Amino acid sequence: AFSLLPGGDMAGAASIAASIVQRVLAAPKDAAPRFLNVNFPPGRPVGERIVGLGQRLYREGVDVRTDPRGREYYWIGGPGGVTHPPTTDTDTDATDAGFVSITPLALEMTDASRIDGLRAQLGGQGA
Repeated sequence: AFSLLPGGDMAGAASIAASIVQRVLAAPKDAAPRFLNVNFPPGRPVGERIVGLGQRLYREGVDVRTDPRGREYYWIGGPGGVTHPPTTDTDTDATDAGFVSITPLALEMTDASRIDGLRAQLGGQGA
């Protein structure tokens, strides 16, 4: 996912995004992340940082809206803007400092914290 913050340089972000994609595709398959979250700061970036995710606090809350097919969707934030707690080594900190933030993401659907308890409850390796 690539996101350009308000006031960002679209042409510069597109060029950097293409470079990131090329570098990831050139990496060995076992070393390349499956998912990336990339945020471009306002203005021209001063560099890139590989960081973790920060927390964003939306002042305007979440609006529940309806799409043209009648399905609900959620619109986060509004004109009130977004803030975040001061952190280090996060995407919010990096973009505040003018850097492109690059965060490798994982998608893990297994609730590993419950496996042993469920095995004990169901007896051994399962029912």
